[in-house]
Amino acid sequence: MLSAARVMALCMGCIVCTFAAAASTPDEVILMDAVIEDFTNRYGDKDDQIAFGAAKGVIENGTGRAYLGGGYWYGTADAGSSVISGIDNATKITTKITSAIDPTERFLHVIMTTSTSSIEYSYAAVGFNLTNATEYIDATNVTGVSVTASGTGTVRIDLITKNYMDAPAGENDWGFYGFDLALSSTKKTTTVTNAEIEPVPYSFGDPDGDGTGSSWAVDGAPELNKIQIQVKNGENADLKLYEIKFAGATYGDFGFVKVPVIAANSQVKFRNGLSVEPSRITYSVAQPQRCSINLLDMAGCRVANLFNGNAVAGTNIVPVSLGQMPGIAPGQYVVRVSGSAFTASRPVMIAK
Repeated sequence: MLSAARVMALCMGCIVCTFAAAASTPDEVILMDAVIEDFTNRYGDKDDQIAFGAAKGVIENGTGRAYLGGGYWYGTADAGSSVISGIDNATKITTKITSAIDPTERFLHVIMTTSTSSIEYSYAAVGFNLTNATEYIDATNVTGVSVTASGTGTVRIDLITKNYMDAPAGENDWGFYGFDLALSSTKKTTTVTNAEIEPVPYSFGDPDGDGTGSSWAVDGAPELNKIQIQVKNGENADLKLYEIKFAGATYGDFGFVKVPVIAANSQVKFRNGLSVEPSRITYSVAQPQRCSINLLDMAGCRVANLFNGNAVAGTNIVPVSLGQMPGIAPGQYVVRVSGSAFTASRPVMIAK
């Protein structure tokens, strides 16, 4: 976990690092381009884990614990005769992807074939959760998606977002934002902007099917859970995928700093002489001294003073109401305790 001082330094753009292709430290990873997957396993991940999830694990848990970040490949097809060739046990259900990754050139190679008559809505797809199955990542800083691929046919790349998943049950409560990618015989990089990432016609985001008035950018729907690459309804594709990444963002833009969430029933373990809970801040000093406790934004600017007074030697407890502070918007902050002989900080996420 990054220290609060380090977090604030990163937010103010004060850190410049030179990167190696492997064995990256958490501080280096947080500044790297937000590659979703490039099959290099540079963060200690295995073939069935994407780089994005591995980077989260490295940043939040330290080097060598990439697996804790989640984000694993899957393949799936309908219950009819659609198939995905090239992946482990390629049948009709979620399957492993490892055998489809070229061990030398490092790309994913799958052939997706969909049926035309055995089922009304046929499909074949490969995809992944960005981190874990229930977590949505905040892609506010993303300006688009870049894909490097080759092959034949056309695939649709779908971004599964929270507003779609939370749509009320009933008509048009299906579909996702996405874009069609026409594959070429030569390796090619295609970048689409947020405004070009649009809903499926007649779905929740485009009930009229006219392709107007809605997009990932227009709807302001940056909360992502999953990305899926698919063909459907009689379409086929031979896909070689080399890289997919978020444009205009680094890993640090996704909040991959492990922070406690200040909300109902949350509690933070005592560490470095300081703990933060929704209703109290506890800190320990070796000798009596004057102390102040401030709430800082991620640029290091004070947004609220929580305490000014004398601290006794030993444990000190200051009552607070972090989740109910007037004028404090939900978001990421830093609690800093400063004394003449003691300083400690903790990053927190205030959720009202």
